[in-house]
Amino acid sequence: MKKRIFILLLILFTLFSCKKKIEVVERDSFIKYADNFSISSFDVFYSNSKKGFAFGGKKAVIDVGAKSVTYYFVPKSMDIPKNIELDGYVVRTPIERSIVMSRSVLAPILSVGEPKTVVGLDGDYTTISYFKRGINKKNIKLVSNGDTLNKELLVSLKAEVVFILGLEEKFSSDKKLYENLKVTPIFITDWKESSPLGRAEWMKFIALFYENFNMAENLFLNIENSYNKMKKFRYKGDDNKVLLNFPEYKNSVWLLPGRDSYIGNIVKDAGGELVFSSKGSEAKYFDLETIFKNCREADVWVINSYIDFSNFFETALIREPRLENFPPYYSSKVYINNRLKQDNGSNGYFDYYAISPDKVLEDMINILNKSGLKDFNFYTQQFRSDTDF
Repeated sequence: MKKRIFILLLILFTLFSCKKKIEVVERDSFIKYADNFSISSFDVFYSNSKKGFAFGGKKAVIDVGAKSVTYYFVPKSMDIPKNIELDGYVVRTPIERSIVMSRSVLAPILSVGEPKTVVGLDGDYTTISYFKRGINKKNIKLVSNGDTLNKELLVSLKAEVVFILGLEEKFSSDKKLYENLKVTPIFITDWKESSPLGRAEWMKFIALFYENFNMAENLFLNIENSYNKMKKFRYKGDDNKVLLNFPEYKNSVWLLPGRDSYIGNIVKDAGGELVFSSKGSEAKYFDLETIFKNCREADVWVINSYIDFSNFFETALIREPRLENFPPYYSSKVYINNRLKQDNGSNGYFDYYAISPDKVLEDMINILNKSGLKDFNFYTQQFRSDTDF
């Protein structure tokens, strides 16, 4: 009996001693505008050991509501000693196979990553030609039909990571789901960024998976400079009131962004002012009675929508007769983000706007100038058939 106890204690001591004591030292900070993630460099050292340095790389922390998730990016060329545990996911770079289930990731992968690493998407929604070709040639598989995830197909693709939309209410269930499927979940919360440049800065995070961080920093610097230069051309007139709404939620109910939201800050930097907008960044629903009552001072009407509004003036009055007396409507000062819309309904705005805040800002400045400019980056002006412009 004593011999058995001794052997058991010896095993426990051995297991405990095998876990190497380490110290993680962080340095530098690479994020300037974004609020929902951070990037730093890290080095791992052995504690109380003459061996010193163990390995290092980049560390990113993603906020998913009140929760957070940590990623350690370590080059595949660098050995990680056994029995060293870190408080997060370890991503060996560069990755070779990925699945993308968050649309905003595709343009950064095209710009600062390796698009050939994408082997799966959650739907045929993108307008980016590279990925469209991949879908058509069956090199990129569709792992979801919109509602149901094909788990067997996802597993068969042998992806190292899956980029998913980071939602606080689904964080725990998504984390468990993809861990059980043996693929590392990468939570993307760029949609929460209220700073236009902060949202574009997420390209730095995507670049970490491909060891292209310096490339991303240089590209972001160009975008930052372009955005700040564009701000110098902001509209300075008084007729700068903008009604901006997202797609209809239900009949006679619209979703309006907060004045400190992403698009609210674009409007502000362009010299405009959102009418009837709530404080903060949260979007809120309003019925049309309330909107018509409070938005008659609007000079222009901007619609950001997934919905096809190609025949806006032909159908708008049928759906809502009260629009006839709405100033931006009868003066044809209506602008819709459908310039890059394709025949199948996919809208390129949602592929590129996050990494192109300078181009969205340029469009908004031109909208406020009411110059009749038709060559927008993302928007088109809607003209009534009985008006002559």
